[in-house]
Amino acid sequence: MKKLSLLFAVLFLSIFSILAGPFGLEFGWTEEEMVASGVTIEYEEPAGNDTTIYLITPPKTHRTFLTYGVFIDSDYGIYEIVALGDYTHSSLTLKRDYDNILNQLTLSYGEPLSIDYILPDSYWTDISDLIYALYAGEREIVSAWYLQTENGDDLSTIILAPVASNVYEGHLRVEYHSLNSDLVYEKESSVL
Repeated sequence: MKKLSLLFAVLFLSIFSILAGPFGLEFGWTEEEMVASGVTIEYEEPAGNDTTIYLITPPKTHRTFLTYGVFIDSDYGIYEIVALGDYTHSSLTLKRDYDNILNQLTLSYGEPLSIDYILPDSYWTDISDLIYALYAGEREIVSAWYLQTENGDDLSTIILAPVASNVYEGHLRVEYHSLNSDLVYEKESSVL
């Protein structure tokens, strides 16, 4: 009987982990559902009419990312999940982290649409100049997955990009958008 109970428990946890969204979060969750699921809220701030931004510690973290945030709308719950990597002064480290996460996401979601564009007359063409080129607006690197929403999955878009904070440091940013993101943006723009 114990073995049967253990089998059901493992099966339940396996199914739950398969169904869990990015970082163990689910689109549509309210603040209360987040907390009940083990999310620690570090900070919250109103952002717009019905949206609140939360800095959180999610149930599942990834070694590349230090800061996690969610956007929660009063009608739609979580509609955007954002993770930011640690700041680095090394363009090579930033590009390596980008490539590693790109490969991991590609294994899970298929080939993205990717851009790695350098202005033709840019002086900052070497990979060791990546942070400065990003900050100067002379280079753009971004990968995006536009997903077919089947099997009730609310995940519609993933965006991955290295970001320069200033001329000396940058970090990685990944965003997960739900199907309801567009509805929230439409609702916000209708009050303008």
